[in-house]
Amino acid sequence: MYAEVYEDSITAIVKWRKRYRGNPVIWKRIFKKDRVIKELIESAPIIQSVKRVIESNENEEKFTVLDLCCGKGYLSMFLSEILPQEKVKRFILVDKAWAIASKDTKELKPHQ
Repeated sequence: MYAEVYEDSITAIVKWRKRYRGNPVIWKRIFKKDRVIKELIESAPIIQSVKRVIESNENEEKFTVLDLCCGKGYLSMFLSEILPQEKVKRFILVDKAWAIASKDTKELKPHQ
């Protein structure tokens, strides 16, 4: 049902590997095969829907993708590699485990 998304995800993962090959700590943190597969399966319908909306829009406008309850951000990571860059302005990831981005944020809590 999501064959195109799964094929696109291979390209995305290869791009991640190229980007992080010099940093094994980050690579090991983001790429745990079972976790990535689980996240991809859960997000495939959303990836397909977002891709359709963005690619079908003929306006020059760029989209901002708001990823609520993002966790580690796999959905946005996949979308950032799959979507056409000229159509996306930015990704905003929001999760309760992340510190609030503010000049007033002095220290992080243990879960952040």
